[in-house]
Amino acid sequence: MKRLFYTFMMAVVAMSVNAQYQIGNSDFEQWESVTYKSKTGEEPLQWSSFLDGTGSLKGTAGAIQLWKSTETRPGTTGSYSAEIKARKVLFVIAQGNLTTGCVNMGSMTASDASGNYNYINENRTDQSMRFTGHPDAARYWVKFNGKNNGKVSIVLTTKGYYQDPEANDITATVVASSINSTLPSNSTWTEYVVPFDVNDATKDPYYALVNVSTSSVPGDGSADDHLYVDDMEMLYYSEAKSIMYDGQDILGKSKMDCQFDPTKLTDVQMTGRAATWSYSFDEEAYALTVTVKGENFSEDATNFHSYTIPFTKSEGGETTSVTKTYKEDLYVGVDGEMFGPMDSEVQITFNDDNTIDMGLYDFVINMDGSSMPVGNIVIKNISLTDTGNNYSTFEYNGDLEIAPGTDPSVPADEWIGPMLGTMSLPTNGKINEEKLFVTITLSVLGQNIEVQLGDKEYFDNLDGGASVTKTYKEDLYVGVDGEMFGPMDSEVQITFNDDNTIDMGLYDFVINMDGSSMPVGNIVIKNISLTDTGNNYSTFEYNGDLEIAPGTDPSVPADEWIGPMLGTMSLPTNGKINEEKLFVTITLSVLGQNIEVQLGDKEYFDNLDGGTTGIADFVTEKSSAGSCYNLQGQRVSPSAKGIRIVNGRLVLNR
Repeated sequence: MKRLFYTFMMAVVAMSVNAQYQIGNSDFEQWESVTYKSKTGEEPLQWSSFLDGTGSLKGTAGAIQLWKSTETRPGTTGSYSAEIKARKVLFVIAQGNLTTGCVNMGSMTASDASGNYNYINENRTDQSMRFTGHPDAARYWVKFNGKNNGKVSIVLTTKGYYQDPEANDITATVVASSINSTLPSNSTWTEYVVPFDVNDATKDPYYALVNVSTSSVPGDGSADDHLYVDDMEMLYYSEAKSIMYDGQDILGKSKMDCQFDPTKLTDVQMTGRAATWSYSFDEEAYALTVTVKGENFSEDATNFHSYTIPFTKSEGGETTSVTKTYKEDLYVGVDGEMFGPMDSEVQITFNDDNTIDMGLYDFVINMDGSSMPVGNIVIKNISLTDTGNNYSTFEYNGDLEIAPGTDPSVPADEWIGPMLGTMSLPTNGKINEEKLFVTITLSVLGQNIEVQLGDKEYFDNLDGGASVTKTYKEDLYVGVDGEMFGPMDSEVQITFNDDNTIDMGLYDFVINMDGSSMPVGNIVIKNISLTDTGNNYSTFEYNGDLEIAPGTDPSVPADEWIGPMLGTMSLPTNGKINEEKLFVTITLSVLGQNIEVQLGDKEYFDNLDGGTTGIADFVTEKSSAGSCYNLQGQRVSPSAKGIRIVNGRLVLNR
């Protein structure tokens, strides 16, 4: 069963990979035979030229103008390049043309973009190059002999129809483009690195249309023009431009003459527009390391840069701290009625072990014309948790004694806090360098007195709305081909938003079964609507597409997380939830087969409904007999050589 599960998951990966960061067959090593009428030539896989084109003039223009060449650039590891040549058709120069789309030949006027163009042919997977990356530049090698300038054009678009040159009814949006229309005639191999211009930063690419031609002007040039192209690569930059710490750029610093405070590491500017950054701190070496990863790190684990900056540890094991006073509005809720705002000051000491000390000194509540002196509320060593939204959260649930204040205007025996003795004082809050929000709850004789200090709306805006996060520890079951595995331990993080939706996160999600471990990654689904059933729980359902991100567990190598390999995929999810329990079903459907993941206590919710059932049955289907695909998810002949997926299993055809 272990081998069956592994084989099936490899099929899942192969068939579901949608994230593509490079142009397919961009080294031009794989070719196939193409025939049109009596003419037979070769074209690179996933590329095409005139023989495989369309249009009313294909009978005249559909000729061989593309060849597999052994003329390769210096330093290449490949054996071939692509060579395109121009030719004269009647009185018109038909420039050499190579594209990842389809060539349309429909006009005797070379510059007529309504008839002559390269386009994304969505009816054929080999003429519609899927691409989802956000590259910073394109690198390629060209050797060109021609009358005028050659051209390489790379256009990244959303899903829909697009052609180059633009004309007709274009429905796709251009996301970014890298255009080089000044390739000189120099008869030697030359490397070009051409940056991408971003046209619409709000959208993500779905297709890449790459065009290579012997002339930048349609119909221009000569019949002797010919161009070689090889080793095209999309570049994803992964360097830091600045590392901002405590208001200064510390990139390149040999050492910082202070102790490290994680709240002061505020931002990293990067060369890659889709790069990401993270940091770690080595207590033994007492050094900060910032790591910048290129967007394609999941495919190229070498594409990262790390920057290590030592800090100065206090001598003799002493700790250092920074104290800041927050002046915040105070509100008090008694028996459901809120009083305020009132002036207040909260003193926060930031310790070097990522904790804070909080002090409300000479704390007095003034409301409804009367004054109630409380005393000094001091809570020490409260741990901070970074939310990633430019603030940290903290929580305290211990017991403490409120000390008398020192304000000489209040008699010593009138401070109320010391009269209460040791008491529970649940406290939680949010904090950054600018703002603080704290809630303190006192429960007396079954009634709650709630004290709020600070600007809650400020932090809600950082989050995009008010929310409460809860972690559910639930049993996990996995069904594959009708066989059930489990239970396994799992944790699900649920954020309850104020618009009756939830965000669900399975972080560092790993499936352990039958003696093997499969690291999946971070499954995060946001804004799932809740529906109240009236039976003390709500239901939810999600049927959209998403990408599984790599986990952050350092014990798992970055390139072993399986989820990111799947790319954008459908992940039907439904479940039931209340404050105590959670039940979720997640289904992956690949090649007609279902993998079903269940987390939680289904019987608990069945009892709330007035009935009980066991764990839900898993339904599996088999793929149709004889179906055969390559690792790009394209259907191919069962006799095709290489690694193939036949009926959901990997097969090597020699």
